[in-house]
Amino acid sequence: MELLAKFFVSLVTLANTVAPQANLPQVLGVRIAQDTAVEIQSVDITNTGSLRRTRVREAVEDARKQRQAAVDEFRTRRQLAKDEWEAKREEFKQRLTEIRDEKKRRIVELIDLRIDAMHGRWVEHWNKVLARLSEILAKIESRANKAEAAGRDVSAVRTAIATANVAIAAAQDAVNELAGKTFVIEITDEQGLGQNVRDTIHAARVEFVAVREKVREARQAVIDALHSLKAIRGVDNLEADAGVE
Repeated sequence: MELLAKFFVSLVTLANTVAPQANLPQVLGVRIAQDTAVEIQSVDITNTGSLRRTRVREAVEDARKQRQAAVDEFRTRRQLAKDEWEAKREEFKQRLTEIRDEKKRRIVELIDLRIDAMHGRWVEHWNKVLARLSEILAKIESRANKAEAAGRDVSAVRTAIATANVAIAAAQDAVNELAGKTFVIEITDEQGLGQNVRDTIHAARVEFVAVREKVREARQAVIDALHSLKAIRGVDNLEADAGVE
């Protein structure tokens, strides 16, 4: 999935129509098309049917509760950002009327709306991804508890789980911070329109890519925790012996 990269390519293409002399693809880097957007897939845990017992469900529920404060903050920041965006949009529309070229006005407004739409879409997506990763980590911890009760050494798993929790928290902080930001093109004058558009695209790209990397790190940390769990001798048999469905 390369939606994030494709999105910025489309914006650069539109922006280059407004100010071809700025050579935006070169300024922003044509390698943007090679950036890989976050593709978070569900981490595959074998014997998923065995993870449906009450203890596992309770662990998942605990993980959800622990995340509630972060989710509440996310929602609050999103709403505040929307209010701020509305205020900035009024000023943006007023400055846009000063641009004499009607085609440029349409393109700039389209770019502005697309940036905001993609901003909202990605922060919502990443927030859901982190919720899913937290649930998976809770399941990993539940299985580690069973292994420990059976006398297995789970120190490596405990360390990996702690690392994953830190990574998820860091990613959530980054997503929440991004959720509270706004990206509205600040128009100076018609001569500087190309630079104005370029600056906003660049600022959005930098922010999105940074958060994407944090989410990737969280996902990798959860995968590492899973690998540590699977390295425990007979961990799958412990699930079966315990009679977990």
